[in-house]
Amino acid sequence: MADALTTLVADHLRRRHGVTDTAAVAALLEAVAAGHCRADLAPNRFAGAIGTVLAADGAGIALGRHARAEARLARRITALVARPPTDLTDDDGALVRARFPGAASALDHQAVAVVAALRHPLTVITGGPGTGKTTVAATVVEALLARQPDLAVLLATPTGKAAARLRESLATSRLPPDLAARLARRTATLHRHLGVRPDGSGLRHHAGNPLACDLLILDEVSMIDVDMLAAAFEALPPTARVVLLGDRHQLASVEAGYALGDLAAAARGEEYDDTVSPAFAAACRALGLIAPPQGTVPALADRVVTLRTSRRFHDDRGIGRWARAVKGGMVPTSAEAEVRRVSVTDLLAEAEAHGRRLVQAATPAAALTALTEFRLLTPIRNGRQGVIGLNRTLATRLGLEPGDPGTPILITANDAGTGLANGDVGIIGTVDGHRQAWFPGDDGTPRAVALRRLPPWEPAWAMTVHKSQGSEFATVGILLPETEGGLLVRELLYTALTRAKRQVLLSATDAVLTTCVAATAARRTGLVGLLRG
Repeated sequence: MADALTTLVADHLRRRHGVTDTAAVAALLEAVAAGHCRADLAPNRFAGAIGTVLAADGAGIALGRHARAEARLARRITALVARPPTDLTDDDGALVRARFPGAASALDHQAVAVVAALRHPLTVITGGPGTGKTTVAATVVEALLARQPDLAVLLATPTGKAAARLRESLATSRLPPDLAARLARRTATLHRHLGVRPDGSGLRHHAGNPLACDLLILDEVSMIDVDMLAAAFEALPPTARVVLLGDRHQLASVEAGYALGDLAAAARGEEYDDTVSPAFAAACRALGLIAPPQGTVPALADRVVTLRTSRRFHDDRGIGRWARAVKGGMVPTSAEAEVRRVSVTDLLAEAEAHGRRLVQAATPAAALTALTEFRLLTPIRNGRQGVIGLNRTLATRLGLEPGDPGTPILITANDAGTGLANGDVGIIGTVDGHRQAWFPGDDGTPRAVALRRLPPWEPAWAMTVHKSQGSEFATVGILLPETEGGLLVRELLYTALTRAKRQVLLSATDAVLTTCVAATAARRTGLVGLLRG
């Protein structure tokens, strides 16, 4: 298939633009398939295609659409950064000190992030699981609503599952229950907010028809490709604020680009550099907070804050220790109760036992709760140890056919009619003799959808690590098979590890783990250069 595509594209470029270097075309397509926005290739290898279907700059060769998407996004970000900061009030200071009481005596990155979001129309808040990104966002909303009670807030995520998790986080936040419920009703996938048309003909909301929005909070930004993020920024009114939340160490989007990582890199370069401008430091001190160190920094630096203290994991043990080591390219060698190395046989036995609990669940609510207890993750789709093979194996062990009650399912396409989105996870059950699929509702109660109305779906006993992003499970089983190069990278293992809240069951050889943590999925893009000017 790849060879056929290369031949087709190479033939088109030769006939229309005089490109005769088939090897260069193949290298460019390989880079695009890997999610890069640029390929490190000489422009003279592409002759007349540069400036038409391809673009060339200091970052390399790009498809024209990728170069245009990065340029569109850079223009919007630059305009937001150029807007003057907002003066903070005594009420702002009182709220921040109340929410983060330790910030008056020690540097608290959550408090700093709130100050950044209240001062600036664009804020990027990065951090791993449990570092309090949603708490920061909730505090920002609370403060802005105190200033402007009719503030139009939209909360968006790349997947339906991530939207459900964000609603759950809001419900357990410090926000008043009525406000949390109001925000939950305004939480949806980015595709739904923008009005992606089913026929692919465009978006309902864009620069000419902007969203009714004063504040956009966009979660799980690492999963959003550069074109969709550019579309989101372009659909905002000129006076709107944007807060981006995400974990820059997770896998990047399936499509091209790595906007979250590029924003952080353009702002600070080094991940743990806290330095802010003198004006930002003064704003923190004026609120009675300990300020980060001040110095000469790019304007974007005041708008990017990294949260580091996890309330879920400990850096020196368990899942947290593994996650920290993997980020640094190492494999922990000491035993950890939270991360157990197991055989494939034992891992499948655990997945089967969880499947039986799903089948035996007494009610839809119980089944949906059980769904969050365990998930089997793998990096590949095909083969015996890929998603397709594992789902087939587990269904056989459980004696189930496709569509039988107790089968967990993953929606694979957006569907406005049912309100289901690509990435939503539910379970098939029987009510009064009729089979239905059950999904978590916006209010936390199960909602039923008739099987005949379901958009395309697949069994979800096992999922790819990519599809698991935006999800959390009490226990995660990770199966890392020996596979072709390029798939096993540290970002993949980090993402899989941090889907677990309590325990990880890891099946992988030492050789595979060593290969995995040594490789990185860093992408070649042009956004950093555009933002730095």
